[in-house]
Amino acid sequence: MEKQEAYEKWVKSLDEVRMPRWEEITEIPLYMDQLIAVVTKYLEPFQVFSDDKIPVTSSMVNNYVKLNLIPKPIKRHYNKRHIAYLIVITLFKEVISIQDIRRVLIFLANSQGNSNAYNQFCELLEKTIKHSGNVYLNKIDDYENNLNYNSKDDYDRYIIFLACEMITNLLFAKKFIDLIEQENTENTENTENV
Repeated sequence: MEKQEAYEKWVKSLDEVRMPRWEEITEIPLYMDQLIAVVTKYLEPFQVFSDDKIPVTSSMVNNYVKLNLIPKPIKRHYNKRHIAYLIVITLFKEVISIQDIRRVLIFLANSQGNSNAYNQFCELLEKTIKHSGNVYLNKIDDYENNLNYNSKDDYDRYIIFLACEMITNLLFAKKFIDLIEQENTENTENTENV
């Protein structure tokens, strides 16, 4: 019962999750350590994704640059585009391969533009998280994203919606599994001590 209460408390805390929009991301050029600190702060609600609780490392960033997932830094400085890409990549990599992420990022940048695609990702991620929380809490919500994915105008956004749904489902499942593992560990320790 205690774990169930902890899970419910965590689910309720997600109701306040708000991703930074493109316009809210700093314009100030950042060095690698600053970049990692900023991205880690933005991804704090998703820490359940990482076993070591560090969602982005300098080696990851360097690899993403080598794989052309993110642009090269300019004179060792990273900008808003790097931050947004790292947020999306870090969350996407939990549910799709790096090669698929690259294809999706190129497609979205070409069809929507970086800022529009990123803002839509943030909005849909927040909505899917809130909806999944409301489902668990048995609350009625008005889950509506106002998009008609089979229309020409909204078709390109469908991949963002699908990825957000997968990320959200994985987030909820991983937190649940984490709490079960804690309970199993505690039960094992209590049995050994008897």
